[in-house]
Amino acid sequence: MISFVNWMNNSTKVGYLYFILGTLMFFSGLYITKSTSDFIDNALSANGTVIELIRRDDSFYPVVSFTDETKKQHTFQSSFGCSPACYKEQEQVNVLYSVGNINN
Repeated sequence: MISFVNWMNNSTKVGYLYFILGTLMFFSGLYITKSTSDFIDNALSANGTVIELIRRDDSFYPVVSFTDETKKQHTFQSSFGCSPACYKEQEQVNVLYSVGNINN
């Protein structure tokens, strides 16, 4: 086992592998940051209301209802939950949504 650790510490191949993985992670982070920034720049904002909290896997996931710019009502369950609950029922929240991509 010790010889394997010594080989890994002295191997340039391992260094190249870490360099390639680090570079891929760096560019993935840039892509995700750019995608999020583009969404925020183009998203519309609406006031929503937490209408229910669903408990799953020891976390609370809010169900939010909001009205879009065409006065159509939309309801969705957040994909992010927390414990203890981050929101209370009937709490007002800000919703960002893409005009052509509202999923009910």
